[in-house]
Amino acid sequence: MTFRRKHKLAMQVALMGVMLSSLCSCGASGASGASGTTTTTPITPNYTQNLSKTSTWMATQQLSDGAILSSSTQINPYFANLAAIGWLQDTTKIANVEAWMTWYINHFNWPDYNGLYGTVYDYTVSDGVETSTKTYDSVDSYAATFLSLAEALWNTGDPGAQAFVKNLGEYDFNVVGNVITNVQQANGLAIAKPDYAIEYLMDNSENYRGLTDFASLATQAWGDTSTTTWYTAHAASIQSGIQNVLFIPSTGLYYTSTGAAAPNMSTWYPDATA
Repeated sequence: MTFRRKHKLAMQVALMGVMLSSLCSCGASGASGASGTTTTTPITPNYTQNLSKTSTWMATQQLSDGAILSSSTQINPYFANLAAIGWLQDTTKIANVEAWMTWYINHFNWPDYNGLYGTVYDYTVSDGVETSTKTYDSVDSYAATFLSLAEALWNTGDPGAQAFVKNLGEYDFNVVGNVITNVQQANGLAIAKPDYAIEYLMDNSENYRGLTDFASLATQAWGDTSTTTWYTAHAASIQSGIQNVLFIPSTGLYYTSTGAAAPNMSTWYPDATA
Protein backbone atom coordinates (compact mmCIF):
# COMPACT_ATOMS: atom_id res chain seq x y z
CA MET A 1 0.00 0.00 0.00
CA THR A 2 1.36 3.40 -0.88
CA PHE A 3 1.47 6.42 1.40
CA ARG A 4 -1.03 8.16 -0.82
CA ARG A 5 -3.57 5.43 -0.26
CA LYS A 6 -3.05 5.66 3.47
CA HIS A 7 -3.48 9.40 3.13
CA LYS A 8 -6.70 8.83 1.18
CA LEU A 9 -8.04 6.65 3.98
CA ALA A 10 -7.16 9.23 6.63
CA MET A 11 -9.09 11.88 4.74
CA GLN A 12 -12.03 9.54 4.15
CA VAL A 13 -12.24 8.67 7.83
CA ALA A 14 -12.06 12.35 8.76
CA LEU A 15 -14.83 13.20 6.30
CA MET A 16 -16.93 10.27 7.53
CA GLY A 17 -16.52 11.49 11.09
CA VAL A 18 -17.66 14.98 10.18
CA MET A 19 -20.68 13.68 8.30
CA LEU A 20 -21.64 11.20 11.00
CA SER A 21 -21.42 13.81 13.74
CA SER A 22 -23.53 16.13 11.62
CA LEU A 23 -26.16 13.67 10.45
CA CYS A 24 -26.52 11.54 13.62
CA SER A 25 -28.11 13.84 16.15
CA CYS A 26 -28.02 11.34 19.01
CA GLY A 27 -29.11 12.52 22.41
CA ALA A 28 -31.28 11.68 25.38
CA SER A 29 -32.74 13.21 28.48
CA GLY A 30 -32.37 11.09 31.60
CA ALA A 31 -34.89 10.73 34.40
CA SER A 32 -35.08 8.33 37.33
CA GLY A 33 -38.13 6.15 37.35
CA ALA A 34 -39.77 4.55 40.39
CA SER A 35 -37.46 1.57 40.13
CA GLY A 36 -34.40 3.78 40.18
CA THR A 37 -33.57 3.03 36.54
CA THR A 38 -32.82 5.76 34.06
CA THR A 39 -35.17 6.24 31.14
CA THR A 40 -34.20 7.93 27.91
CA THR A 41 -36.16 9.97 25.44
CA PRO A 42 -34.73 9.82 21.92
CA ILE A 43 -34.31 13.04 20.00
CA THR A 44 -35.56 12.93 16.43
CA PRO A 45 -32.76 14.09 14.10
CA ASN A 46 -33.47 17.06 11.85
CA TYR A 47 -31.86 15.68 8.70
CA THR A 48 -33.10 18.51 6.50
CA GLN A 49 -31.38 21.06 8.70
CA ASN A 50 -28.21 18.97 8.85
CA LEU A 51 -28.08 18.59 5.07
CA SER A 52 -28.66 22.31 4.65
CA LYS A 53 -25.84 23.18 7.03
CA THR A 54 -23.49 20.69 5.39
CA SER A 55 -24.35 22.09 1.97
CA THR A 56 -23.70 25.62 3.15
CA TRP A 57 -20.31 24.55 4.50
CA MET A 58 -19.51 22.80 1.21
CA ALA A 59 -20.00 26.09 -0.62
CA THR A 60 -17.16 27.58 1.43
CA GLN A 61 -14.86 24.87 0.05
CA GLN A 62 -15.47 25.75 -3.60
CA LEU A 63 -13.22 28.16 -5.44
CA SER A 64 -14.44 30.71 -7.97
CA ASP A 65 -13.42 28.54 -10.92
CA GLY A 66 -15.49 25.60 -9.67
CA ALA A 67 -12.71 23.61 -7.98
CA ILE A 68 -13.69 21.86 -4.73
CA LEU A 69 -11.02 21.81 -2.03
CA SER A 70 -10.26 18.60 -0.15
CA SER A 71 -8.16 20.59 2.31
CA SER A 72 -7.20 24.24 2.62
CA THR A 73 -4.38 23.73 0.12
CA GLN A 74 -5.39 20.73 -2.01
CA ILE A 75 -7.75 19.76 -4.82
CA ASN A 76 -8.24 16.01 -5.06
CA PRO A 77 -10.63 15.17 -7.93
CA TYR A 78 -11.63 11.84 -6.35
CA PHE A 79 -12.76 13.46 -3.09
CA ALA A 80 -14.39 16.30 -5.01
CA ASN A 81 -16.42 13.87 -7.12
CA LEU A 82 -17.70 12.10 -4.01
CA ALA A 83 -18.47 15.43 -2.34
CA ALA A 84 -20.36 16.63 -5.43
CA ILE A 85 -22.46 13.45 -5.55
CA GLY A 86 -23.57 14.12 -2.00
CA TRP A 87 -24.04 17.83 -2.71
CA LEU A 88 -26.76 16.98 -5.22
CA GLN A 89 -29.01 16.20 -2.25
CA ASP A 90 -29.37 19.99 -2.15
CA THR A 91 -30.94 20.87 -5.48
CA THR A 92 -30.18 24.56 -4.93
CA LYS A 93 -26.51 23.68 -5.45
CA ILE A 94 -26.83 22.06 -8.88
CA ALA A 95 -25.00 24.99 -10.48
CA ASN A 96 -22.12 24.47 -8.04
CA VAL A 97 -21.85 20.84 -9.05
CA GLU A 98 -21.93 21.82 -12.72
CA ALA A 99 -19.10 24.27 -12.06
CA TRP A 100 -17.04 21.45 -10.53
CA MET A 101 -17.71 19.16 -13.50
CA THR A 102 -16.63 21.94 -15.85
CA TRP A 103 -13.40 22.35 -13.87
CA TYR A 104 -12.74 18.61 -14.11
CA ILE A 105 -13.20 18.51 -17.89
CA ASN A 106 -11.11 21.65 -18.36
CA HIS A 107 -8.25 19.93 -16.55
CA PHE A 108 -8.08 16.80 -18.69
CA ASN A 109 -4.53 15.71 -19.49
CA TRP A 110 -3.75 15.36 -23.21
CA PRO A 111 -1.90 13.11 -22.35
CA ASP A 112 -0.57 12.59 -18.83
CA TYR A 113 2.84 11.27 -17.78
CA ASN A 114 1.63 7.71 -18.36
CA GLY A 115 0.43 8.50 -21.87
CA LEU A 116 -3.25 8.39 -20.89
CA TYR A 117 -5.80 10.92 -22.15
CA GLY A 118 -8.60 12.33 -20.02
CA THR A 119 -7.02 11.80 -16.61
CA VAL A 120 -6.90 14.63 -14.07
CA TYR A 121 -4.03 15.42 -11.72
CA ASP A 122 -4.25 16.53 -8.10
CA TYR A 123 -3.59 20.24 -7.54
CA THR A 124 -2.20 22.38 -4.76
CA VAL A 125 -3.57 25.83 -3.99
CA SER A 126 -1.53 28.73 -2.65
CA ASP A 127 -2.59 32.38 -2.63
CA GLY A 128 -5.36 31.54 -5.07
CA VAL A 129 -3.00 29.89 -7.57
CA GLU A 130 -3.74 26.29 -8.55
CA THR A 131 -0.66 24.23 -9.41
CA SER A 132 -0.71 20.71 -10.79
CA THR A 133 1.16 18.07 -8.81
CA LYS A 134 1.67 16.20 -12.11
CA THR A 135 0.41 13.04 -10.44
CA TYR A 136 -2.68 11.33 -9.02
CA ASP A 137 -3.55 8.62 -6.54
CA SER A 138 -5.27 6.57 -9.24
CA VAL A 139 -6.74 7.00 -12.68
CA ASP A 140 -9.56 4.47 -12.48
CA SER A 141 -11.40 5.71 -9.37
CA TYR A 142 -11.14 9.36 -10.40
CA ALA A 143 -12.77 8.53 -13.74
CA ALA A 144 -15.36 6.17 -12.29
CA THR A 145 -16.64 8.58 -9.66
CA PHE A 146 -16.87 11.37 -12.25
CA LEU A 147 -19.10 9.17 -14.42
CA SER A 148 -21.26 8.32 -11.42
CA LEU A 149 -21.50 12.04 -10.66
CA ALA A 150 -22.73 12.75 -14.18
CA GLU A 151 -25.44 10.10 -13.88
CA ALA A 152 -26.40 11.41 -10.43
CA LEU A 153 -26.74 14.92 -11.88
CA TRP A 154 -28.94 13.61 -14.68
CA ASN A 155 -31.07 11.69 -12.21
CA THR A 156 -32.00 14.84 -10.31
CA GLY A 157 -34.53 15.27 -13.09
CA ASP A 158 -33.75 18.98 -13.22
CA PRO A 159 -34.25 20.18 -16.84
CA GLY A 160 -31.33 22.60 -16.61
CA ALA A 161 -29.05 19.90 -15.21
CA GLN A 162 -30.01 17.49 -17.96
CA ALA A 163 -29.44 20.18 -20.59
CA PHE A 164 -26.02 20.83 -19.06
CA VAL A 165 -25.06 17.16 -19.39
CA LYS A 166 -26.33 17.01 -22.97
CA ASN A 167 -24.49 20.18 -23.93
CA LEU A 168 -21.20 18.94 -22.50
CA GLY A 169 -21.42 16.29 -25.17
CA GLU A 170 -20.95 12.55 -25.09
CA TYR A 171 -17.36 12.78 -26.33
CA ASP A 172 -15.91 14.07 -23.05
CA PHE A 173 -17.63 11.33 -21.07
CA ASN A 174 -16.32 8.73 -23.50
CA VAL A 175 -12.84 10.10 -22.86
CA VAL A 176 -13.36 9.54 -19.14
CA GLY A 177 -14.84 6.09 -19.68
CA ASN A 178 -11.88 5.10 -21.80
CA VAL A 179 -9.53 5.96 -18.93
CA ILE A 180 -10.95 2.91 -17.15
CA THR A 181 -11.14 0.59 -20.15
CA ASN A 182 -7.57 1.53 -21.15
CA VAL A 183 -6.21 0.21 -17.84
CA GLN A 184 -8.46 -2.85 -17.82
CA GLN A 185 -6.52 -6.12 -17.82
CA ALA A 186 -7.16 -9.52 -19.40
CA ASN A 187 -8.82 -10.75 -16.20
CA GLY A 188 -11.38 -7.94 -16.44
CA LEU A 189 -10.03 -5.86 -13.58
CA ALA A 190 -8.58 -2.37 -13.94
CA ILE A 191 -5.28 -1.34 -12.37
CA ALA A 192 -5.04 1.82 -10.26
CA LYS A 193 -2.59 3.41 -12.71
CA PRO A 194 0.04 2.19 -15.18
CA ASP A 195 2.94 2.93 -12.83
CA TYR A 196 1.17 1.27 -9.89
CA ALA A 197 -0.40 -1.79 -11.46
CA ILE A 198 -2.47 -3.01 -8.52
CA GLU A 199 -6.03 -4.25 -9.06
CA TYR A 200 -7.98 -3.08 -6.01
CA LEU A 201 -11.37 -4.42 -4.94
CA MET A 202 -12.58 -0.98 -3.88
CA ASP A 203 -11.41 0.71 -7.07
CA ASN A 204 -12.99 -1.93 -9.26
CA SER A 205 -16.25 -1.73 -7.38
CA GLU A 206 -16.26 1.99 -8.21
CA ASN A 207 -15.23 1.19 -11.77
CA TYR A 208 -18.13 -1.21 -12.21
CA ARG A 209 -20.55 1.39 -10.90
CA GLY A 210 -19.05 4.19 -12.99
CA LEU A 211 -19.21 2.28 -16.27
CA THR A 212 -22.71 1.06 -15.49
CA ASP A 213 -23.79 4.61 -14.75
CA PHE A 214 -22.30 5.91 -17.99
CA ALA A 215 -23.93 3.09 -19.92
CA SER A 216 -27.28 4.30 -18.60
CA LEU A 217 -26.44 7.95 -19.25
CA ALA A 218 -25.48 7.30 -22.88
CA THR A 219 -29.00 6.10 -23.64
CA GLN A 220 -30.76 8.63 -21.42
CA ALA A 221 -28.97 11.73 -22.67
CA TRP A 222 -27.99 10.90 -26.25
CA GLY A 223 -29.96 7.80 -27.20
CA ASP A 224 -26.67 6.05 -27.95
CA THR A 225 -27.39 2.36 -27.48
CA SER A 226 -24.08 1.27 -29.03
CA THR A 227 -22.11 3.13 -26.35
CA THR A 228 -24.44 1.67 -23.73
CA THR A 229 -23.68 -1.84 -25.03
CA TRP A 230 -19.92 -1.15 -25.10
CA TYR A 231 -19.65 0.05 -21.51
CA THR A 232 -22.13 -2.49 -20.19
CA ALA A 233 -19.87 -5.22 -21.56
CA HIS A 234 -16.79 -3.68 -19.93
CA ALA A 235 -18.65 -3.32 -16.64
CA ALA A 236 -19.68 -6.97 -16.82
CA SER A 237 -16.04 -7.90 -17.40
CA ILE A 238 -15.03 -6.02 -14.25
CA GLN A 239 -17.79 -7.75 -12.29
CA SER A 240 -16.59 -11.10 -13.60
CA GLY A 241 -13.03 -10.25 -12.55
CA ILE A 242 -14.17 -9.35 -9.06
CA GLN A 243 -16.06 -12.63 -8.71
CA ASN A 244 -13.49 -14.88 -10.37
CA VAL A 245 -10.24 -13.33 -9.16
CA LEU A 246 -10.96 -11.56 -5.88
CA PHE A 247 -13.77 -13.63 -4.36
CA ILE A 248 -12.84 -16.31 -1.81
CA PRO A 249 -15.58 -18.99 -1.93
CA SER A 250 -14.45 -20.72 1.27
CA THR A 251 -15.08 -17.61 3.39
CA GLY A 252 -17.45 -15.53 1.29
CA LEU A 253 -14.99 -12.62 1.54
CA TYR A 254 -12.90 -10.84 -1.07
CA TYR A 255 -9.20 -10.16 -1.43
CA THR A 256 -8.53 -6.42 -1.07
CA SER A 257 -6.46 -6.62 -4.27
CA THR A 258 -4.82 -9.17 -6.50
CA GLY A 259 -1.83 -10.67 -4.73
CA ALA A 260 -3.05 -9.68 -1.27
CA ALA A 261 -3.34 -12.09 1.63
CA ALA A 262 -6.77 -13.27 2.75
CA PRO A 263 -8.50 -10.42 4.61
CA ASN A 264 -8.31 -10.26 8.38
CA MET A 265 -11.64 -8.87 9.51
CA SER A 266 -10.11 -7.52 12.71
CA THR A 267 -8.00 -5.19 10.56
CA TRP A 268 -10.00 -2.09 9.68
CA TYR A 269 -8.15 -0.97 6.56
CA PRO A 270 -8.05 -2.22 3.96
CA ASP A 271 -9.34 -5.65 4.99
CA ALA A 272 -12.64 -4.95 6.73
CA THR A 273 -13.27 -1.76 4.76
CA ALA A 274 -13.00 -3.59 1.43
